[in-house]
Amino acid sequence: MKIRPLVFLIGNLRFAHSYNISVDCYRGTGLLVVALVASFARAQQTDGAATRQASHPADLLLTLQTSDGHQRFNLGEPVSVALLFSSTTPGRYFFLRKPEKLEGGKADKVSCEPTANIRDLMHPARAVDISTFLEAGDECEIGVGRGGTSYCGDCDGEVRLGEAPVRLEWDLNANLKFLRPGRYECTATAAEVTEDPPGATTRRALALVSQPVVFDVVENPQWARLTLAKTIKEISRLHCTQSNSDPAKAASSDFHCMQLLNDLEDLDTEDSLREAVRLYDGLSRPPGGSELWRTITQSQHEHLAFQLMEKKLEQADFGPSRGSVDWIANAALFEQTPGAFEENVDPAVYHDEAIEVLRKYVRVLGRAMPNKRGTALSDSREVYQYYAQMQFCHLEPLISAEEMNSVLAAAKPSH
Repeated sequence: MKIRPLVFLIGNLRFAHSYNISVDCYRGTGLLVVALVASFARAQQTDGAATRQASHPADLLLTLQTSDGHQRFNLGEPVSVALLFSSTTPGRYFFLRKPEKLEGGKADKVSCEPTANIRDLMHPARAVDISTFLEAGDECEIGVGRGGTSYCGDCDGEVRLGEAPVRLEWDLNANLKFLRPGRYECTATAAEVTEDPPGATTRRALALVSQPVVFDVVENPQWARLTLAKTIKEISRLHCTQSNSDPAKAASSDFHCMQLLNDLEDLDTEDSLREAVRLYDGLSRPPGGSELWRTITQSQHEHLAFQLMEKKLEQADFGPSRGSVDWIANAALFEQTPGAFEENVDPAVYHDEAIEVLRKYVRVLGRAMPNKRGTALSDSREVYQYYAQMQFCHLEPLISAEEMNSVLAAAKPSH
């Protein structure tokens, strides 16, 4: 049967799937869709080829490869890989989209080395935000746990493996940031395949391991500058971050815009970060808003991102969301008390400190509101009032009613 490629752009991941049957699952609700988690093992040396077959039952293959066969990428260039499940005995093995249905089943996982040169964007520590501290304290009835979950609400069913592979394809950059030039080695593991047929009393997963794929990441400042200039020019030409009143024109450019914004995210230079902050206006549901927000919040240049967003909060044309205020306060707390974000730390210890940090930025927003107009002002007033009235496990609100009413009176919308 002919393999049909299906392309999805979902959440913060970019996938292209090719199956030997029609598959339209792999969707979530704004979270991770395919259960692909980046993990890391200890470093090891290798001089193997870019793609090699793993040792499995002779007729069952798991292959990890770069999508286009490239072994050399610029720092900030997408590193696209493909994971292929196949069998030379058609129909003998079954690939399940819900590996938890199998005894010993686990989602596919890619590990890359050296870990010192990589940031894992899916690490549980990155799920800790200001609310973790705000809602954890002696006065709170419940705390907020660290970490998160991923699921696929409508994904079910299975695929009989054959010579035409089940192919999962994505950019490693969606989950990982390669921070420095060098040689990288990635290996895939999976336990999503079984030989036990549907209806069997027990269906056991087969543990699969690919041979590593090896590639080099090189620093190329000239390429980065040219790519940024070209990307920003196209974003401007297509109005990717502006509302478009022409539905036909918007539909034709949406996919291209998303690609451009993803390219901006992948670049992750100081200059590309400045451009992302410049383009991000924070207004309600802006086109490209989520991509720009990821570019800012997942940048390796954390201190610069914090400085830029701290200034952005006060700009007249910037309409903050609760999420952006949370992030600024969280970044400030991290810079002030990095120990609060270490593993096995009781967030209640930093509850009061987090309250004071958030209060500071809510007041910064309040002082900036008289200079804001239109949607930027209305969004700012809504966010300010929301936080001012929050108690966060205390009897008193974050901002007193007297202070809040005075600030709102000084920043009334003009009619």
